[in-house]
Amino acid sequence: MKSVIFVLTAGLVLAGCRGDRNVAQAATVDSTAVDTISGPHFVPIKPVVSKVRLIAAQKRIPLTVSFAGAGPFHPGMSLAQAVVATEGDFWTSDKSIACSYFRSNRTPGVKYLFLNRRLARIEVDSGATTEAGVGVGATEDQVESAYSGRTSLTKDTFTDGYFLTASAPDDSLRKIVFELHNRRVTRYRTGIVPAIGWVEGCS
Repeated sequence: MKSVIFVLTAGLVLAGCRGDRNVAQAATVDSTAVDTISGPHFVPIKPVVSKVRLIAAQKRIPLTVSFAGAGPFHPGMSLAQAVVATEGDFWTSDKSIACSYFRSNRTPGVKYLFLNRRLARIEVDSGATTEAGVGVGATEDQVESAYSGRTSLTKDTFTDGYFLTASAPDDSLRKIVFELHNRRVTRYRTGIVPAIGWVEGCS
């Protein structure tokens, strides 16, 4: 087992255990991008120092969500690139790097699903809106109006809610999925096939 030492703003972090699932890379990646985090294991620890959180709150990254991603984050980017984009404020409590969720204090209400160290989808629980002006709390009619002619409705098999999926006009792999309850958006996600369609994420 190979350990990797990586310096975050909160201090020194030691890498964790190897992922127990073999998940294929979900995006075409720019071959010129350099992932500076070597080795297969990278499990940063959630920062607990209040000063770190305060600094992060003062340096929030504004996000506008689109089919291409959100702010500096886009499907296919490496974990190292995401760490750089957040100036080290990027962490996970998951022990498997094959599929794991990362968060940043600089983008509250948002989490990032990585497959084998590549970003596959971005999930929004609060805050950020799409470039079409849709966010949490929007109505089903508002979503359909914003993405006219490009939506499909499916039933959530686990709840009484629905998924309203909008497809990118020029790329069949990129989608935005809005979760609806009582005809209102409770959360949504943007990303690429197949990860964008997983109802339970990494579960």
